[in-house]
Amino acid sequence: MDSSPITKAPHQSPLLKTLAILLIMGFYCLDYFYRISTGLVVPELMTHYQVTPAGIGFFASAFYLGYVLFQIPGGYFIDRFPLQKTIAAFIVICSLTFLGFIYSYHFYLGVLWRFLLGLASALSFIAVLHVARHTLNQRYFGLISGLTIAFGTLTGSLIQVSIAHAIQYWNWQTCLALSALPSLGIAFLFLLPFFKAVNTPVISTKSKPMKLSQSLLQLSRQRGFILNALIGGLFYLPTSILAAAWGVSLFTLSYHLSRTDAAFCLTLLFAGWSLGSPIIGYLNDHFFNYRLTILISALAAAIVSIIMIILPEWIQHAVYMLAFLVGLFSSAQVSVWNIFNKLCPPHINGVGIALTNMIITLCAALFHIIEGFLINYYSTIKSHSALSNAGLLQGLWIIPGLFMVSALLSQFLPQPASKNRTEPLRCEIAMNG
Repeated sequence: MDSSPITKAPHQSPLLKTLAILLIMGFYCLDYFYRISTGLVVPELMTHYQVTPAGIGFFASAFYLGYVLFQIPGGYFIDRFPLQKTIAAFIVICSLTFLGFIYSYHFYLGVLWRFLLGLASALSFIAVLHVARHTLNQRYFGLISGLTIAFGTLTGSLIQVSIAHAIQYWNWQTCLALSALPSLGIAFLFLLPFFKAVNTPVISTKSKPMKLSQSLLQLSRQRGFILNALIGGLFYLPTSILAAAWGVSLFTLSYHLSRTDAAFCLTLLFAGWSLGSPIIGYLNDHFFNYRLTILISALAAAIVSIIMIILPEWIQHAVYMLAFLVGLFSSAQVSVWNIFNKLCPPHINGVGIALTNMIITLCAALFHIIEGFLINYYSTIKSHSALSNAGLLQGLWIIPGLFMVSALLSQFLPQPASKNRTEPLRCEIAMNG
């Protein structure tokens, strides 16, 4: 590990520490909304940018690509620069790039704005964990990370419901632009003088850098490590496909829901994640059969998603429950982090987290493009249009397929023999941040 000298942080008021964490969590909530906002206005974006569903896939993918590439550099920024200015700067960048995407017209410029938005957003989840680790008692670290995921995803989806309702009365660009204002308010609060007290220890830039290549090589040779991260990515993908791109279109076109009700369906999906994560974590802690947990949950999620795709006219009023169940069973992704604790050597824990998170997010970046092309292809064949109900349903068959592949791959994971509980990280870090 890097033995970098660390400067001491100033004395920190408990109230300011709590407020700082809540403010950064607020930034993460808005970041999550920015991430999934494209799914709310798919028809408007297709008209605005003159693109097919494949173009919408590129917009979603560009965000995740930027998010992937800035995981490790984002940690470097937080470690080596004052937290107060760093967070404020990236919040402003996040807001401006989101506004740039809304008001641009050229497709490639829109992809660039989404990519830059992903870069800036990568810091939001890292910052919460960084502040929690350096300013709070270690026994609260898992609680804070779990609350951030639950609070961020639920709040982000509730913002989506509010914006969906507002779009019925106002221009979609105006409604989305208003959602950028709270971010600027958070950035302003962080620049206030009394928030200097929440600056965390800074690593000296004169120290010898850690040999990252050796750490990555060691992790790649660790039996099951890459496979475990890949399963995490495949398990998260269906949620990302529905929330960030095609969920609202599915519920409006196939189930004839209003845009507001369709956004509420996605809120229930995230509610399933929030409820299922601690339950799956408890089962993993007490029964230790991670492969069985992933297998049962993946197959159950596949069955529910198949029902959603093949019976939209029969189960219209049950779609809310089905969306919740997809989220509930998808929350078995937390098992990936339990297995990570067993597989990752302690001295490269930080690099292991970054690599796992990057693989999970990279899956989303790649598959969003594939999904967009599939929907565009089937829509063209079945109805000679860019986006149709039949083409959308046909393209979404990839969702149960992803769950089934996850179930199959999970059986090749090494089953940790030790039943000793490992405290660092544990299962509270549910979805990728």
